Amino acid sequence: MRAAIGALRPGTYVFIDACDDDGQGDEPILLKAAVTVGTDAITVDFTGSSAQVPTYMNAPPAVTASATYYATKSFVASLSAWLHLAAAWGDLGDLRSAIARLPDRLAAATGLDWSAALQALCEATSLVSLGRGPTLAIAREAALKLKETSNLHAEAFSGAEFLHGPIALVESSYPALLFVPTDQASDGLRALAADLRRKNANVFMSGEGEALPALTPDHPDTDANAQRSSSMVRASPMSSPRRTCRGRSRFMRCPRVRGWRPDSSTCK
Repeated sequence: MRAAIGALRPGTYVFIDACDDDGQGDEPILLKAAVTVGTDAITVDFTGSSAQVPTYMNAPPAVTASATYYATKSFVASLSAWLHLAAAWGDLGDLRSAIARLPDRLAAATGLDWSAALQALCEATSLVSLGRGPTLAIAREAALKLKETSNLHAEAFSGAEFLHGPIALVESSYPALLFVPTDQASDGLRALAADLRRKNANVFMSGEGEALPALTPDHPDTDANAQRSSSMVRASPMSSPRRTCRGRSRFMRCPRVRGWRPDSSTCK
């Protein structure tokens, strides 16, 4: 474990998110974590998080500590092991280099503005999320999160699979999200996007100069992870229906606009 931590880039990384409310009131419950990576240890500081609330949301010290240990161990071990094993087994020097650049690229990806798709997603009743190769898993996760958080019927397909039947569902009120990879599969998804636009579909495609901007390509496997950060991270955890369309909105700000409160499983 200490060896795996030693392979990470030292520094302090701050994460801020929030639950919509505590199940009774309307105030967001803020979670702030400052993760400091040292040479052989990781320290997590929750200073700045919300105070205790009257409902079940509170976590006593033992639960907080055990959850932190579990999450840190699972993340560090799995991410470090799989990426480094893949690079070692294939003797992939380019992947090793991309892994070293990934922390800075993930931070940059969270600053990209994907708000162009927000209004269409908030007004839709259904949508399709498409990917290919490295981005197929990202497309599937985006569809899953939109179901979970926004009560939105979202289905994910590979670009090739979508052509065999599901494409018949396309219409202007049925948004299509395309997570374009940066390998050879990108040409196929771009051709599919052009075909969908000819059918008057509401298309939102990732990439440089597209409605869903992406970083300059680096490595297909790590580029897909950067797209995940762009789609899932909120610019402000304190968003509200009146403020959601301002600034760098993300897909996960859809629930408030749609009037859906996933933390309480009720709809306002």
